[in-house]
Amino acid sequence: QEGQDGSLRAEFLGLRMRWRRRQLLRSAAAVVTVSNYHAEVLARHNGRPVHVIPNGFDPQMFPAANRPAVLPKFSVTYMGRILSAWLREPRPLFGALDRLLKAGELRPEDLDVSFYGTEPQVLNELAAPFRCRGLIQAKPRIPYDRVPEIMRNSAVLLLLTNRGRHGILTTKVFEYLAARRPVLCVPGDGRELDELLRRTNAGVSCPIVDSIAATLVARYREWRATG
Repeated sequence: QEGQDGSLRAEFLGLRMRWRRRQLLRSAAAVVTVSNYHAEVLARHNGRPVHVIPNGFDPQMFPAANRPAVLPKFSVTYMGRILSAWLREPRPLFGALDRLLKAGELRPEDLDVSFYGTEPQVLNELAAPFRCRGLIQAKPRIPYDRVPEIMRNSAVLLLLTNRGRHGILTTKVFEYLAARRPVLCVPGDGRELDELLRRTNAGVSCPIVDSIAATLVARYREWRATG
């Protein structure tokens, strides 16, 4: 039922977004977007000149000197709200954590899995069926100038994407790159975002529990060995 509801909701939202796009672009002489994929879609459906200006980050917020020597916890950090599993799906991560905890590959006392800005009720409902639920923390939104420090004190930066949607290159993606911590993208977009992570060697996209678990345990072992 949940899968069917999610498909119907996705179809409805897609129709509404296409209608709004047509209304907005009727009077446009040109269009600016943030990814090549979106530029292709807009040019194909709207017949307007389309230009790509990617998102980025403020380099003054990420000075090169502010980098921790040793991380006290194996911290997995997500920055941003999760409104629903249809839009951002963290449960494959929880499944991977459960698998590694059950196998003894991760020690619970080493873990810090934090979601900044997501309401506790939403996160608790998503994590409820999983063994790792007691390790998942919903933390409040924080001042923007504190974000780089938290990112840089993370062993892994979690990026959640919308399955089946491509070219979602948000500002958060580039701020993750600026933090210079490994990025774990779940599930990825199979196109431009995955290519960006490969090209920058900033992290990996993992669409299934197996690959998420393999990536986490490799990073965990590195942390145990080197801090």
